[in-house]
This record gives sequence, C-alpha cells and structure tokens, in this order.
Amino acid sequence: MNPIRVLIADDEQPARGTIRLILKQIDNIEVVGECSNGEDCIQFVKDNPNIDIIFMDIEMPGMGGLKAAAAIREIAPDIHIVFSTGYSEFAVDAFNLEAFDYILKPYRKNRILQTINRYQTLQKMMQSAAINTTPVIKNQKLLIRLDDKFKLIDPKGEIAFVSNEKAGGTRFFTTSGIIETKTPLKDFEGTLASVHFLRTHRCYEVNIDFIQDITPWFNDTFMLTMKGFEKYQVPVSRTFIKKFKETMGL
Repeated sequence: MNPIRVLIADDEQPARGTIRLILKQIDNIEVVGECSNGEDCIQFVKDNPNIDIIFMDIEMPGMGGLKAAAAIREIAPDIHIVFSTGYSEFAVDAFNLEAFDYILKPYRKNRILQTINRYQTLQKMMQSAAINTTPVIKNQKLLIRLDDKFKLIDPKGEIAFVSNEKAGGTRFFTTSGIIETKTPLKDFEGTLASVHFLRTHRCYEVNIDFIQDITPWFNDTFMLTMKGFEKYQVPVSRTFIKKFKETMGL
C-alpha cells in the first residue's frame, strides 16, 4: 500500500514539530513538507499535487488557512484538508469548505490517529467501490459514490429525475437538492428501472411518480415537467416515445 502523503501547514514551528513527531509514530505516513503560511502552502501544492492530506492551521500570518484551502480546492480538489486551530469558532467556515476533519489544538496523538484511521477506512471503501462500480440498492436506498464519501438515497421517494453530465458523470435531482457523481448514467439504468424509473432520452431517466405535466412537443414527442423542478423541462425523445406511451397509458 502506498504511504499517505501529508503536508503540514502551521506558522508555529513547535506545533509543526509536534504533529510531525506524532505522524512519525503512525505506520504508512510520509510527511512530504512543511509550510508556515497559506501562500507557501498553495505553491507547494502546485509543485506537488499528489498530496493526500493537509493539516492546515487556520490562523497564519498573511494568508490564513481558510483562504488557502479555498484556493487549493480549485487546484487539487481531491486533497483532504484537516483544519486545526485553538478555537472552535471557525468550525462552520471549515466545513463550508468541505473540510475532511477539524482538530482543536494542542495536537494529540489519539486525535491525529482518529483522523488517519478515518482516511484509511474511506480509501478502503473507495477501492472496493472501484472494483465493483455497479450501483446497488441497500435497504431500499440507492448507494451513490461521491468524491470522498458515499450517500444513501431513497430513489423512489427522493429522486425526481437524473441526467447525464457532459463530463461523463450523473446528476441527481432530489427533494433535498442536486447531487453529482462521477459514475456514468448507464451504470444506474438497470438499478433505477427496478424502482419505477423510465428512460426518456439518452441523457435522462425520470421517476414516474414525480411527473407533473406531459406537454406534446415537436415530431410526436413530449416535454415533461417534474414535481419540485418546474423550471426544468425533461424531453421524451422519439427513440423512447413508444415505451413511454405504453408505460403511461397514452
């Protein structure tokens, strides 16, 4: 197994020394560098993008950890950022930046180990999902792989429709918002068909229970309005029109 590559960003040398010492006591960790401010951290990531985890102090001179993290999200979105600070007041801002974890100083071995163990567990789950990429229904919920976690959704009650993304992924239009995954739509087709979804277009599958209006369109096709997503129009193309009419009794 490849070592976990860690970057430490903290303006206090004793703090950097403490966390480096703790990480040295944990198997399969490689500390690839140290930075004392946000600007240097960003440059280090540009030069070394294959970092797994950054332990990022929030309060540093010049550019702080929150601004640096926002910039790093644009450069290397797969890096897991663990914020550290002596105060809990920054927690909301940290998690708005999709922080992997949030640690209160001083650094303690058991707390660092907890973060590393969580990362290792996540990597095992991602590797398992890479071997078996077929979406599955668990306890009547669809298991969807996101960038650094898995999400369980009730497809019949929560998903109005799904669309194919230009980059090859899938976008889910749900009752709680829009969710995007890198898994292609074709991988979900069979699973969704088993829970009342219907293919209407090469780029769309719809939940029949969420169809609000069916509007006749050009060349004997239809345009659908979905409950909760009235501003969107979902097409029924000629390729899928026969099956759609049969299913809907038209």
